[in-house]
Amino acid sequence: MNNKAISKFSKIMIIAQALLVFSVLGILYFYVPRVSGSINGETSDLKVINGNAILIDDNPEFESPMKIDTDKFNMSDIEFSPGIYYVKPVGLIEGTVKKYEIKSKAGLEIDLNKSVIKNVGNVALNISFEGDNGTEGLTILDVKVEYGINESEVNIYKGEMK
Repeated sequence: MNNKAISKFSKIMIIAQALLVFSVLGILYFYVPRVSGSINGETSDLKVINGNAILIDDNPEFESPMKIDTDKFNMSDIEFSPGIYYVKPVGLIEGTVKKYEIKSKAGLEIDLNKSVIKNVGNVALNISFEGDNGTEGLTILDVKVEYGINESEVNIYKGEMK
């Protein structure tokens, strides 16, 4: 009779330990902050699950992070320049780090109606223009900036990433 009591007690202990392990895993799943979404140069749709802030830095050690309180700030308002970014959610505890890469995109648009050229990429461009006398000038065109042109004097515009 004593052996049956021990085996019954052992079964109860195994079941109790299994329930404890599953409970701890469930609590961790529901309380550890996570980040979902993506980042590109112009928009970001990052969302924090189980957290109230995000740390963003360009190195994985988070030596000089930018802290964003997700309750007070809209993530879609942030524009990221090309590079590698590390994102860590923060809540009661810190979550796992995710890595995002934003690739460089060069884009030059010529609007002949307005007589302007515009940088439509996400990096600054060195713009040179050639006229009848060869290369006549160089300007640095920052992101989303327009530069007036004179169509009658200039024949060719060349742009390269800065």
